[in-house]
Amino acid sequence: MTSSPGTRPTRPDAARVAAPAPPPKPAGPVARLARTAGALVGVQAVAAFVIALTLTSYRRAAADWIVPAVVVVDVLVSLQIVALAVRDHRLLRARPKTPAVPPPGAIPFKPPSESLPDASPRLGSPAHPETPTRAETPLRKDPRPRVGTPSHAGALPPSDVPRRPGAVPLVDASSLPHADPAPQLSPPPYAPPSKFRVWLRRLIVLAVLGGLAATAFAVYQVRSQPLPGVFGKPVKDGDLTFTAAAPQCGVRVKGVTALRGRLCQVRVTVTNTGSAPLVLDATVQRLRAGKAEYTAVALHRGRATKDLAFSLRSAASFQGAIVFDVPDGFAPTALHLHARGDSQGVRFPVGAG
Repeated sequence: MTSSPGTRPTRPDAARVAAPAPPPKPAGPVARLARTAGALVGVQAVAAFVIALTLTSYRRAAADWIVPAVVVVDVLVSLQIVALAVRDHRLLRARPKTPAVPPPGAIPFKPPSESLPDASPRLGSPAHPETPTRAETPLRKDPRPRVGTPSHAGALPPSDVPRRPGAVPLVDASSLPHADPAPQLSPPPYAPPSKFRVWLRRLIVLAVLGGLAATAFAVYQVRSQPLPGVFGKPVKDGDLTFTAAAPQCGVRVKGVTALRGRLCQVRVTVTNTGSAPLVLDATVQRLRAGKAEYTAVALHRGRATKDLAFSLRSAASFQGAIVFDVPDGFAPTALHLHARGDSQGVRFPVGAG
């Protein structure tokens, strides 16, 4: 529809359609592999930090359940990262590399060359000269017959209906050429991955599993190896701090009888640095000579006070001796002191103090 100067059309000739934005370019295989490796390294670093923080804190009793939980979460998250990386690679391979061809008969999009005037009429504006008013338009019945009903008597065919001057003639839709239906675009055939990519995936999975196994073995080694100690210097195991002297063998301890051959005593000062009461147990303290190992038989305090266990309140200390019953000829090489039976413990090499 055209418009003369000083008039406004009653409707636009075309609708405004924004051009679609181009899709983002997918990342390459090297970038995706680098992101996967970075995610795995980050997860391993976080797990190692949590384990190290737990083992070095003063609340090491929680390490018995925190360390296994961290290892399990680490394994699950690492496997999920690898699975997502493999899924992303498969989706990218199945994606067509060339843009889709429009079907035959499709009308290409052409943005309007100039801005269209506002189609909404305003008050006070003159009417379109070719648009008749309601008073000028005579009322007449629709000459076209309805679908499914018989034609009205005397109805004229669409070609014989009188038209006003300047009106666009009606076009019979049956005379227009029908465009062929749009063909269905089938996805490209699936191409199996190359042997190089298959072996690369296997190597990544094996590297992840090997890293997890190495981390678990390192954690086990750290947990199983006792802390190094020096005679005469305080060292901490859990919430107990030990200060021990070198063992003395062949001594007599009042109230304790040697059943294996002779007695060895170790003078210690044990302090509870935690906030809860703890028990110092004699049966978890060990004196070793090579592969031979003997547990303590008493905690000796004063002249005749002996016990197998001693309760320590928070900030309380035990000062006395740990007594061992060993056979004749036993020459100790190391002393192991523990806050609990399952704690990491402290190892004092004999002769280092």
